[in-house]
Order: sequence, then structure tokens, then C-alpha cells
Amino acid sequence: MSKYGPLLKKLISFSGMKMSTVANLLSYDLSYISKWCNKSKLPAARIAPEINQTLAAVFSKEIEARGDRERFFKHFSMPAGNLEESIFTLLTDAYKDSEHKTADTPGELTDSDIKVLTQIGEIYRFFHQEFIDVICAEKDPVEILCTLDLSRLLSAARREPFIIDNSMPDMRVKIGMCQNSFDHEGKTSFKELYAFLNMYHNVAFEIYDNSFMDTMNTIVIRGRLAVLCALDQYDRISTAVVIRDVEKVNQIYLKLVPAFRSSPLLLHHERASQFNKTGYRTDFYARENYQIFTARGFEFLLPVECWKSIIQTAQMKDDGGFEARIVEKMQITWEEIFEKSSMDFFTTKSTLLKYLEDGEIVFLDVVYQMSVPERKLHIQKVLDITKKNPNIRFFVIDDDCLPDMQQLFGASVYSNRRKIFLKKISKLKDENEAQFYCVDSELLTAEIVRYMDKLRDSVYCYPFDAEALQRFVDRYGSMINRMLDLNEDRS
Repeated sequence: MSKYGPLLKKLISFSGMKMSTVANLLSYDLSYISKWCNKSKLPAARIAPEINQTLAAVFSKEIEARGDRERFFKHFSMPAGNLEESIFTLLTDAYKDSEHKTADTPGELTDSDIKVLTQIGEIYRFFHQEFIDVICAEKDPVEILCTLDLSRLLSAARREPFIIDNSMPDMRVKIGMCQNSFDHEGKTSFKELYAFLNMYHNVAFEIYDNSFMDTMNTIVIRGRLAVLCALDQYDRISTAVVIRDVEKVNQIYLKLVPAFRSSPLLLHHERASQFNKTGYRTDFYARENYQIFTARGFEFLLPVECWKSIIQTAQMKDDGGFEARIVEKMQITWEEIFEKSSMDFFTTKSTLLKYLEDGEIVFLDVVYQMSVPERKLHIQKVLDITKKNPNIRFFVIDDDCLPDMQQLFGASVYSNRRKIFLKKISKLKDENEAQFYCVDSELLTAEIVRYMDKLRDSVYCYPFDAEALQRFVDRYGSMINRMLDLNEDRS
């Protein structure tokens, strides 16, 4: 019987710590610690000294904090001395005593390093428990490569859960995935992709064409574990081989990297700082035909009375004044293009009502709260501009007709029919997060344009040109003003 496991279990108990806490501090999966304690498994010989040193530091700190130093030496029948060194000696001796029974032979995998899953239930539990635990235990940003085709994961008929739980707390997780190229048949619609990106808003995706990865069926958490998958005739995972040996995992990772680098990029993520410095927006607004879906508020066609306040908000957000200068530049750009350009603005009914109630807009990546007087001026400005430019139209989506999508409108979409980007509303307050998605594929761009044209003509999307807007305001303007005044009184 291994002496290492019982000792480790005894130290955890004596220090009053939980096994899960020890796992997190070691940045190891809980299943590893459990096997070391209960199943006579040992850490790999090459990393055992480092693990034992970390354990000694963790236990000694906790024992000192609890005031149990003297009791420790009595309990373990050791002469009083340096607590951390004493615990390290105990662990090292126990490891050596147990090594001849359970330690790995060089280059050989044990059942703690590899596991074969063949039942649907255990495969599901692995991805939604162990896999998530490995990610959550990481303190540093997590990088994952997944060659399972995204179009298969998005198939409505299969409804197989994704490998990442969308209820995970916000953390820095970057996932490289592959996708069958969007073609003119539109096998995977933009609606499905948009819903997917919003459902997993806590993840930064980079999506590649899967021409070089179609049969790999591999998932790797860099430096932690790899999963080799066998798929059945319905493209479901029927068998999963889980590898935890770090050396083998890194070898698999290095085999995948060239395939991703050789594949055309369909969509990538960027932070706001990168997005602003590359001049992406300047180039984007050098066109004359736009499709824009706003997921929060309506930041366009603003009255001149609002610009000064928005610029001041941008200056407060950025001490260097860089963002404020971008706002000033965009003010000029937008005032010019709104005079003649063709624009289709889309928003949902619930988004529009929320804006009238709270006045929150997201201008570029600056979150700004419109006052009630500013909102009233905004409504009038929209009426004035649309009368001058009949090529500006509004489309209000009745999201009551889309019960499966109501919670998934979390990103605004900006298209000039040649270039498209998405703005992740939920991430704009965190500069360390990926806040934008840029579309890199002409085929995906064409699919998004087709989808928005189709959305414009759908029965649950209501068009408003200048005359329709004026009729609406004539009919409901008094009620809107009274509601705005009521909100102002409450605030």
C-alpha cells in the first residue's frame, strides 16, 4: 500500500483544507488529487519534487495561520524545526517509499494519464464536470484548440451541448475552432453562429476554415489535457480518449498549431485598444451602403447637444485622450455619411423600449447615459435626418416572435456589405477582454449580408421610413414624452 496517499490525505485533514482547494492551489484537476490520496497513484517522478515543495508551502502556511505548529510536530512525531522543510521531508520520504510500487516507468502512461470514455453519460459528465474544472482551476488565460467542426455542433437536430459550459464565470478563455466554409447554400446560417457567439460570451473565439482539420477530431487544453474523439454516423462523440500526461498533451498541441496556422481565418477577436489603433473604423465607414443591428440603445444620428458630453465621458475613460479624439473624428465622419449614404438600421422592440427608459447607448466602445432632454432631442434629430435622406430606414424586430433568441441579442452587428464586425456589449467595460469580432472571410461576409436582407423582409421585422416614423411620433409622441418625463422624475 502506498504511504504517500495516506500521508497526503492526513496533511489535508490536519491543515483543515479541502481537497478542491489544494487542487486549485496546485493548478491541478481535482481527480488527480483524489487519486493520489485514495488510489495509490503518484505524481509523475519528474514533477514530484516541485509538487511536494508547493504542498509543503501550502500546508505550512495554513498550519501556522491556525496556530497548530506545535501540535503538528507532536502529531507526526517529529522534532520541532522549520515547518515547511519538515513537511517537505515527510512527503519526499513517503514518495520514495511508495515509488517502487506505483511510480511511472519512464515514457509509460498509467491510467492516471489516460482514460477511455465509451458511454454517452460519462462523456457528457467529463465535458461538463472534469473538463470545466480543469479550465476553472487555471489562474492564467486558458488556450484551447478544438478541431471538431462547429457546423456539426450548431446542428439543431443534434442539440449536443458544447464543450464549454455557458454558465462558467467570466474568465479569459481563448478557443480556436474550425468551421466548414460558408457557401452559397448557407448550410450554417449566421443566426446560428450569432446565437452561439452570444451564448458563450465569456469566451474569445477564433474560427478557421476546417480544410486541413476535417478528420482530426481533437480538443486540447494547452499544457493540461487532450481529448481524441471518435464520431458516430450522426457526428456525435461516441468514444473519447482523455490524455493528461503533460508531455503528450504538448506534443499533440504542437501537431495542431500548424494546421490552424495554415487554415484561412473566418473570424477573429480583438480588444477595443487594438481595434481603435488599427484604423479599422475609418476604413469601414468609407462605403455608402450599411446594415447595422444595435443590441443596446441607438448611438447614431445624435444631436449636436450630446457630443460634448460623450467626448467628456471618453476622456474620463482614457486619460491620454486617445478615445476622445476618435469620438471627435467619428462625429465628423458620421455627420458626412448620414447626409447621403444608404443605411438600414435594425433593432429589437425590447432594445428600443429599454433605450427610451434608461437612455443607455454604446458609442464606439464608450458607454454613455443619455439624459431625458437628450433623448427627446435625439428623437427629433432622427426625424429631421430621415426626412433629408430617404435612404435611411429603420427595422424593428418583434423579439416576442423569437422566443429562442430573446436572451441572445448580446452583440451589435456592423456591415457595409464588404466588411463586417461585431461589438460584444457585455465586454465593453473590461479592457482585458476581447470586445470585438472581425469577419475575415468573404463567404461569411456574404452569408451575413444575405441573412440581414432576409431578416429585413421577414414578417416579424417592421419597416419605418421617414413618413412612417413621423406617423408613429404623431400618434405616440405624447405618450413617449410623458413616459420619459416620468423616468426623469423617478431618477
